[in-house]
Amino acid sequence: MQKYFDSLDDYDDHSRHPLMDKVICNMKMALIFLACLALLFAVCGTLEAL
Repeated sequence: MQKYFDSLDDYDDHSRHPLMDKVICNMKMALIFLACLALLFAVCGTLEAL
């Protein structure tokens, strides 16, 4: 049978903080929003020039 260790002294939690995950998610959404906004302005500018 395999032995399971009860001691978690050498366990290091390398996961990100939940707040950091939310900040990163919001920054990604803001970047996508700004890219879409720039694309919208580019399309509108091109159509206006026609």
